[in-house]
This record gives sequence, C-alpha cells and structure tokens, in this order.
Amino acid sequence: MKKILIFSLEFPPMVGGAGTYSYELAKGLVNTGNQVTVLTLNCGQFKKVEVNKVDNELNALGIQIIRKLWINKIWFIYWPFLLKRFLRANEFDLLVVANEGGHIVASHLNKNTLKNYIVVFHGGEDIKFFGSITPHSLIQFSKSRMYSYCENSSKIISVSEYLKNQFDKCGFSSEKMEIVHNGIDISFFKPMPENESHKVRNTFLIKNNYKGSPKIILCSSRLAYLKGQDVVIKSFKRIIDIGHDSILIIAGDGAERGNLEELVDKLELTNKVIFTGNISRYALLTLYQICDLFVMISSLNETFGIVYIEAMACRKPVIGSNIAAVPEVIKDGKTGLLVNPYSIDECTESINKILTNVNLADTLAKNAYKKVINEFSVEIMARNTVSGLFKKIVR
Repeated sequence: MKKILIFSLEFPPMVGGAGTYSYELAKGLVNTGNQVTVLTLNCGQFKKVEVNKVDNELNALGIQIIRKLWINKIWFIYWPFLLKRFLRANEFDLLVVANEGGHIVASHLNKNTLKNYIVVFHGGEDIKFFGSITPHSLIQFSKSRMYSYCENSSKIISVSEYLKNQFDKCGFSSEKMEIVHNGIDISFFKPMPENESHKVRNTFLIKNNYKGSPKIILCSSRLAYLKGQDVVIKSFKRIIDIGHDSILIIAGDGAERGNLEELVDKLELTNKVIFTGNISRYALLTLYQICDLFVMISSLNETFGIVYIEAMACRKPVIGSNIAAVPEVIKDGKTGLLVNPYSIDECTESINKILTNVNLADTLAKNAYKKVINEFSVEIMARNTVSGLFKKIVR
C-alpha cells in the first residue's frame, strides 16, 4: 500500500474538469489498494451541507479530505507556504498535482521539499505557462521555474494524445510525458434497470407536463461560447419540423444561458426545451439514464470530454465533434457518431439517424458501454497513472 497525496485547488462541489478528475482519481487509487489523502481548498462559496456530502462520501471509502483556507488575492503566496509545511509534516510516497492552480503553487517549492511527484495537464497549460506571459501571470509564477518544476517531476501526464501534441513544442523530455485518459466510476455511472428507468422517465415527463413518450435528447456542458449548444438547438428545431416527438434537455449553466434561451424562444421551442441550470451529479446521472441520446458538439479544442464517457457508461448512443481529442473517446460509426461542430446539417442528420434507426442506436450504445468498461474506469486510470513509477522513484 502506497501513501498518495492528491493536491488540487479545484475539487467538488466546485464544478470543473480538474476537480472531477481529482475526485475520480482518488477513488481509483483507493480501489487499487492505495492510501489516499486529498489536499484542497475550503469551498467557502458552497453550503456546508454540499461540502460535507462530498467529503463524507469519500471518507466512507477511506479517503481523507483536508480543506484549507482560500485567500483570493494572495493565494499564490499563501498556498506555497501551506503546501511546504504540509509535506514536511506528513510523509507520502507520491504527490499528484492535479490542476493549474496546484502547478503554480508547487512550482514555488524547491527540490528538497518537492519529491516524487506527478504533473497532470488537462488543457490550456501550454499557453498559460509556456506561451506569452502577461504581467498578471508574472506575479504568480516564472516560466523558467515552471519548466524546471515539470522536468524535475517523475512523470508528466496528458489526458489525451491531442493534448500531448500541444506540449511537444514546449521541449519536455519525450520519456517524461505519458498519455493517461480520464476515467469515471463505473459503479456510479451505469445503466438503470429497464423497468425502473421506465418509471423514472414517466415521472420526469409528467412532472414537466409532457404527454406521450417523446424521445429525450440530452446535452450536458458548461453553457459557454463555442460549446455548441446553439448548433444543437438549431438542429433540434429541424428534428421537430421533420415530425419527431422529442424534447431537448440542456443541463448545466454559464454565461451563454441567456442567449440560448433567447434562441429557443425565437425558434418557438420553449415548450420543447428544458434548461436545468447547475445540477448535482446524482441528478445528471438520472438524466443520462433516462435519455435516448446524448449530444455535445463543442467547437472548442476539447482535450478529452468526460461527459461522453459518462453517457456511454449509462449505455447511451452519443454524438460528438470530429475535432481535437473527441475522436480518441468516440470511434465514429462504432461507439457513436462524429460531426463537424459547425454543421447544423450534419448534426441534424446524425440525430435523425439515431432516432429513426433503433438497431443502430442499440449497437452504438452497447459498443460505447463496452469501450468505457474496458478503457475508461477509474481503476484503469489509477493503474496507468502510477504504472512503473514506484519501482523507479520510491526508495
């Protein structure tokens, strides 16, 4: 059993990819026989009951969660001192630094304090740390120190091949970087029994004043520019015009919500589209389980796309973008369908194809489910994260 510390300044109930990664990695490491501690910030903007729910769940698995004070304006000065003191007071076999803020903090520590650690990149760090540095960034970190911090690590992990290619220009040692895809807890994200799913689905439809048995299309993501919800909505309009009895659920919240609601109103889809706002992972799980199709066609350079594997784990057919790292997750025509994220025609065609071809939808869903089980569990992610590492670095 190895003692592993995960350090991330983003962690549930805070919403974000790096926080979700840290949460799932902690479970994967424990499930594969390690002792895990998470050091993170105290989420002051969240209700205590929300924080306790997350912490109690992980505590029950044997994961220790330590939350420390967040001081907004001087966090990059305060947290290096805090991390240094914590590492000196506690002995760990391995440190996993899991988010951008964590890297800024850890880069301030010297070799004597920072030993046996992994650097995890999720996307954008190549520009943030090694691109053009702004005056604001100069206050927080130095490019040369950040480079040394990465090179002195035991391993640099990229969550996709696409992201790894972005870092090739940074000049890191080729043997230093490894690709480890994100994983999810497949004991949580899983299909609901058919009879139960039917009841929950009917209850949901009745609660939202829908009659009959409309097909449910789900799109879950932060509501942001270029995330593709506008293309999905315009495609959905065409689906309705074709004659499909369907509803669209937009799960999540963000700066674009107002514009998307205006678009829905303009296209006269108000009674066909549901905006959930921010919802818990438990509520999102239910939506995955009762939907007929999951669609997310971001035109941003997605460096992974964890929502796809969450839907796939619930045995649902998925439609994604044919750019960036999404094709590493979805194999077009086998585990889902890929489309040009700017093409309303392609999106409409793919949605229509799945809604009208039951055999295709079922085959895609079954193949997607198998792929997640075989490639994207938290246990697989955890094993790949520490693979070959302890023989090399632990004395």
